[in-house]
Amino acid sequence: MENVLAIKNLSKNFNKVKALDDVSFELKKGEILGIVGESGSGKSTLAKVITRIVKPDGGNILFKGEDFTKLNSAKLREYRKNVQMVFQNPNSTFSPRMNIGDFLCEGMLNFKLASKKEALKKAKEYLELVKLPTDIMERLPHQLSGGQLQRVVIARALTLSPEVLIYDEATAALDVSVQQDVLKLMYDLRKSCDNSVIFICHDLAAVRLVADRIIVMYNGKIVEIVDSKNLLSESKEEYTKKLLGSVFEVK
Repeated sequence: MENVLAIKNLSKNFNKVKALDDVSFELKKGEILGIVGESGSGKSTLAKVITRIVKPDGGNILFKGEDFTKLNSAKLREYRKNVQMVFQNPNSTFSPRMNIGDFLCEGMLNFKLASKKEALKKAKEYLELVKLPTDIMERLPHQLSGGQLQRVVIARALTLSPEVLIYDEATAALDVSVQQDVLKLMYDLRKSCDNSVIFICHDLAAVRLVADRIIVMYNGKIVEIVDSKNLLSESKEEYTKKLLGSVFEVK
């Protein structure tokens, strides 16, 4: 299967602490790749480096075979269009005075993907895709629930037709019932929108529900990469077994 993204020996230090230490993996076309680990394992730093919110200290980021580690502003803009991220807290993404329709149109207009009329039409289509009513277009963020806001953020990312969508703890701030709805939505959208997904989460049980493969991280390193279906039988690392044990104790 074709690799959409290849991460080669990424490293990142903060105040002499290794947040990422020689991290390498591939994301295959159409795959949902889960990344799990406890707080401080480097998961969110990895997401920010991949999306170039944070610059890596070393290593390479290859998107469809092209090295995007060192980019000029035009190349970086195009890369960010194709590699989008959905953050943990949807409230931090919104301007409180911008209505939902304008929020959804903003990216399409900035990248000149559509006229305002076309963007408004597409915004309604993407709201329907994430199972939200189109009559929320005129509402302000504070008038929507957390689950609704997270769906709007996902819709906004999809308006740019990204080839890679990164969910960084995107279900962590939601109620359990809403988490399940967003996980199902994430799984269904992967097929309908033909993109590849990186799902970063501390909850191994949630990741197992949707991921094809799982990367386990600890102290900035990849401990192991395991096929999700065979996680119980193939996992060899004690740290992964510890995470699995905590899942089973909850059950």
